Amino acid sequence: MSKSPDIDVHTSSSGKQNGAGRTHTLNVSDVPGESITVAVGLLMEEVSERSTFEQRPLSDTIDPEGLDRLFEPSGGDPSDITVAFTHGDYRIRIEDGERVELVELV
Repeated sequence: MSKSPDIDVHTSSSGKQNGAGRTHTLNVSDVPGESITVAVGLLMEEVSERSTFEQRPLSDTIDPEGLDRLFEPSGGDPSDITVAFTHGDYRIRIEDGERVELVELV
């Protein structure tokens, strides 16, 4: 899978072997439609080099519609919200509805 030209993923490493501990970040504003769940899915695609259809559905871990609603401006100030959860081999953290961080656990 080639990297989408519209997505600017940043990667850093904590020094662990086999990719474990690598952290990848994506600004939600770089995602068409600025959807939190779309940003999470695109980041997982970029990191795993597999399409979302080849991966475990995000809905197995978290309610995607609820996650998006949580960060909607009508739901309050999304800059005061941080959500973190584990999905498969990733620890996912969403900060202020603006930044998605994905840490590889394996």
